[in-house]
Amino acid sequence: MSGVPLQQECNPDDPEEHLLWSYTKLPMKLADGAYLVTMPEVLKKWSKQQYDAGFRHHPELQKIEFVPPPGGISMYGPPGEWLEVEKAAQRRIENAEATQREFENLKDQVLASMPEYAARIDSMTPEEKAVAREDAKAKLTDSLSEMQALLNLLNQSEESADAADETEES
Repeated sequence: MSGVPLQQECNPDDPEEHLLWSYTKLPMKLADGAYLVTMPEVLKKWSKQQYDAGFRHHPELQKIEFVPPPGGISMYGPPGEWLEVEKAAQRRIENAEATQREFENLKDQVLASMPEYAARIDSMTPEEKAVAREDAKAKLTDSLSEMQALLNLLNQSEESADAADETEES
Protein backbone atom coordinates (compact mmCIF):
# COMPACT_ATOMS: atom_id res chain seq x y z
CA MET A 1 0.00 0.00 0.00
CA SER A 2 1.14 3.54 -0.69
CA GLY A 3 0.91 4.57 2.98
CA VAL A 4 -2.48 6.16 2.36
CA PRO A 5 -5.15 3.53 1.74
CA LEU A 6 -6.27 3.92 -1.87
CA GLN A 7 -9.42 2.23 -3.16
CA GLN A 8 -7.65 0.33 -5.94
CA GLU A 9 -5.13 -1.06 -3.42
CA CYS A 10 -7.71 -2.32 -0.90
CA ASN A 11 -9.22 -5.79 -1.03
CA PRO A 12 -13.03 -5.41 -1.01
CA ASP A 13 -13.39 -9.00 0.24
CA ASP A 14 -11.28 -8.32 3.35
CA PRO A 15 -13.43 -6.73 6.08
CA GLU A 16 -10.38 -4.81 7.34
CA GLU A 17 -9.91 -3.22 3.90
CA HIS A 18 -13.47 -3.13 2.55
CA LEU A 19 -14.09 0.44 3.78
CA LEU A 20 -10.51 1.35 4.71
CA TRP A 21 -9.97 3.56 1.65
CA SER A 22 -13.04 5.66 2.48
CA TYR A 23 -11.37 7.00 5.65
CA THR A 24 -8.72 8.88 3.66
CA LYS A 25 -8.72 12.61 4.38
CA LEU A 26 -11.82 12.68 6.59
CA PRO A 27 -12.58 16.30 7.59
CA MET A 28 -12.37 17.15 11.27
CA LYS A 29 -14.12 20.51 10.97
CA LEU A 30 -16.48 22.27 8.58
CA ALA A 31 -13.80 24.25 6.74
CA ASP A 32 -10.96 22.53 4.90
CA GLY A 33 -7.60 22.44 6.59
CA ALA A 34 -7.81 19.86 9.36
CA TYR A 35 -8.19 16.18 8.60
CA LEU A 36 -8.45 13.07 10.72
CA VAL A 37 -5.16 11.23 10.83
CA THR A 38 -4.89 7.97 12.71
CA MET A 39 -2.91 4.77 12.51
CA PRO A 40 -3.76 2.30 9.70
CA GLU A 41 -4.29 -0.46 12.29
CA VAL A 42 -7.09 1.62 13.85
CA LEU A 43 -8.65 2.35 10.47
CA LYS A 44 -8.65 -1.38 9.70
CA LYS A 45 -10.53 -2.06 12.93
CA TRP A 46 -13.08 0.62 11.98
CA SER A 47 -13.52 -0.96 8.56
CA LYS A 48 -14.00 -4.43 10.05
CA GLN A 49 -16.49 -3.16 12.61
CA GLN A 50 -18.55 -1.37 9.97
CA TYR A 51 -18.32 -4.42 7.69
CA ASP A 52 -19.49 -6.68 10.52
CA ALA A 53 -22.32 -4.20 11.17
CA GLY A 54 -23.51 -4.69 7.60
CA PHE A 55 -22.05 -1.71 5.79
CA ARG A 56 -21.04 -2.51 2.20
CA HIS A 57 -19.61 -0.47 -0.64
CA HIS A 58 -21.79 -0.23 -3.73
CA PRO A 59 -19.60 0.95 -6.67
CA GLU A 60 -22.66 1.85 -8.74
CA LEU A 61 -23.60 4.40 -6.06
CA GLN A 62 -20.14 5.90 -5.63
CA LYS A 63 -20.15 9.63 -6.43
CA ILE A 64 -16.63 10.63 -5.38
CA GLU A 65 -13.12 9.15 -5.61
CA PHE A 66 -9.90 10.06 -3.84
CA VAL A 67 -7.14 11.23 -6.20
CA PRO A 68 -3.55 11.35 -4.89
CA PRO A 69 -1.47 14.38 -5.87
CA PRO A 70 1.00 14.37 -8.78
CA GLY A 71 4.07 12.35 -7.86
CA GLY A 72 2.08 10.19 -5.47
CA ILE A 73 1.47 10.26 -1.76
CA SER A 74 4.06 11.69 0.59
CA MET A 75 3.90 12.13 4.34
CA TYR A 76 5.10 15.70 3.77
CA GLY A 77 3.37 16.57 0.51
CA PRO A 78 -0.21 17.47 -0.36
CA PRO A 79 -2.66 14.77 0.66
CA GLY A 80 -4.73 14.61 -2.53
CA GLU A 81 -8.42 15.30 -2.83
CA TRP A 82 -11.87 13.78 -3.16
CA LEU A 83 -13.46 14.58 -6.53
CA GLU A 84 -16.61 13.65 -8.40
CA VAL A 85 -16.02 10.37 -10.28
CA GLU A 86 -16.01 12.07 -13.71
CA LYS A 87 -13.52 14.75 -12.61
CA ALA A 88 -11.31 12.17 -10.83
CA ALA A 89 -10.47 10.36 -14.09
CA GLN A 90 -9.36 13.62 -15.75
CA ARG A 91 -7.34 14.66 -12.68
CA ARG A 92 -5.50 11.30 -12.69
CA ILE A 93 -4.46 11.98 -16.32
CA GLU A 94 -3.33 15.51 -15.43
CA ASN A 95 -1.41 14.20 -12.41
CA ALA A 96 0.32 11.51 -14.48
CA GLU A 97 1.38 14.15 -17.02
CA ALA A 98 2.67 16.44 -14.23
CA THR A 99 4.57 13.53 -12.67
CA GLN A 100 6.18 12.72 -16.02
CA ARG A 101 7.21 16.38 -16.49
CA GLU A 102 8.62 16.43 -12.95
CA PHE A 103 10.58 13.24 -13.66
CA GLU A 104 11.97 14.64 -16.91
CA ASN A 105 13.04 17.87 -15.16
CA LEU A 106 14.72 15.93 -12.36
CA LYS A 107 16.46 13.66 -14.87
CA ASP A 108 17.73 16.71 -16.77
CA GLN A 109 19.02 18.26 -13.54
CA VAL A 110 20.83 15.07 -12.54
CA LEU A 111 22.40 14.68 -15.97
CA ALA A 112 23.42 18.37 -16.02
CA SER A 113 25.16 17.90 -12.66
CA MET A 114 27.12 14.91 -13.99
CA PRO A 115 28.17 15.79 -17.55
CA GLU A 116 30.59 12.86 -17.87
CA TYR A 117 27.82 10.42 -16.97
CA ALA A 118 25.42 12.13 -19.38
CA ALA A 119 28.02 11.91 -22.17
CA ARG A 120 28.51 8.21 -21.40
CA ILE A 121 24.76 7.57 -21.62
CA ASP A 122 24.46 9.59 -24.85
CA SER A 123 27.24 7.53 -26.43
CA MET A 124 25.53 4.20 -25.64
CA THR A 125 23.64 2.28 -28.28
CA PRO A 126 19.99 1.40 -27.56
CA GLU A 127 21.11 -2.18 -26.90
CA GLU A 128 23.73 -1.04 -24.37
CA LYS A 129 21.13 1.16 -22.66
CA ALA A 130 18.76 -1.82 -22.44
CA VAL A 131 21.49 -3.99 -20.90
CA ALA A 132 22.41 -1.22 -18.43
CA ARG A 133 18.73 -0.77 -17.52
CA GLU A 134 18.30 -4.51 -16.89
CA ASP A 135 21.52 -4.58 -14.83
CA ALA A 136 20.28 -1.67 -12.71
CA LYS A 137 16.90 -3.40 -12.24
CA ALA A 138 18.64 -6.62 -11.15
CA LYS A 139 20.82 -4.75 -8.65
CA LEU A 140 17.81 -2.89 -7.25
CA THR A 141 15.81 -6.12 -7.02
CA ASP A 142 18.66 -7.78 -5.13
CA SER A 143 18.93 -4.81 -2.77
CA LEU A 144 15.17 -4.84 -2.16
CA SER A 145 15.27 -8.60 -1.49
CA GLU A 146 18.06 -8.13 1.03
CA MET A 147 16.16 -5.31 2.75
CA GLN A 148 12.98 -7.43 2.85
CA ALA A 149 14.91 -10.33 4.38
CA LEU A 150 16.34 -7.98 7.02
CA LEU A 151 12.90 -6.55 7.72
CA ASN A 152 11.50 -10.07 8.11
CA LEU A 153 14.32 -10.90 10.53
CA LEU A 154 13.64 -7.75 12.55
CA ASN A 155 9.92 -8.54 12.65
CA GLN A 156 10.65 -12.09 13.85
CA SER A 157 12.93 -10.73 16.56
CA GLU A 158 10.22 -8.28 17.63
CA GLU A 159 7.58 -11.04 17.69
CA SER A 160 9.91 -13.26 19.73
CA ALA A 161 10.51 -10.43 22.19
CA ASP A 162 6.76 -9.75 22.46
CA ALA A 163 6.09 -13.46 23.08
CA ALA A 164 8.81 -13.54 25.75
CA ASP A 165 7.26 -10.48 27.43
CA GLU A 166 3.83 -12.14 27.43
CA THR A 167 5.31 -15.31 28.94
CA GLU A 168 6.99 -13.30 31.70
CA GLU A 169 3.73 -11.47 32.48
CA SER A 170 1.82 -14.76 32.82
